[in-house]
Amino acid sequence: MRKLALATLRERKGSFLAAFVTLLCAAALVAACGGLLESGIRGDVATERYAGAGTIIAADQLVTVTTTSGDKTKVKSKQLTQHEWVDSSLVDSLREVPGAHDAVGELTFGASVLGPEGTPCPRRRTASPSGTAGEAPASSPSRWWTVPLPRTTARSCSTPALRL
Repeated sequence: MRKLALATLRERKGSFLAAFVTLLCAAALVAACGGLLESGIRGDVATERYAGAGTIIAADQLVTVTTTSGDKTKVKSKQLTQHEWVDSSLVDSLREVPGAHDAVGELTFGASVLGPEGTPCPRRRTASPSGTAGEAPASSPSRWWTVPLPRTTARSCSTPALRL
């Protein structure tokens, strides 16, 4: 039986090589998916910014349309292309509610790191950088600080602290 298999292999080297490469790529794909699954299961990223908040209020980021045709009702929801904001006057209204005197407002916005010429630096990661403006909640375990602008003429847009 082995003699027959080796004889067949000698005659069909291209087919064997193609099958071997295909199986090698499939094994690499399965291993990569397993690594992603493992990091998703064991990865522990704590949400510190809102850890002490009892309630978080945000605007609905979906638009929902309900259509009725005869006796059928269809509900369709789509993600908004623009970010929907909550009116800032809501924070003042919430502070008047008993037990919500320390309500704070926050604004998260898209940000770019600018180079020395004022042009945006190329991003080296897939997530869009964002900035946050607002009051630091007293109940937040994380500290908020301002970062001074660098006083250098270097052309590099990346620092180890920013990890861009």
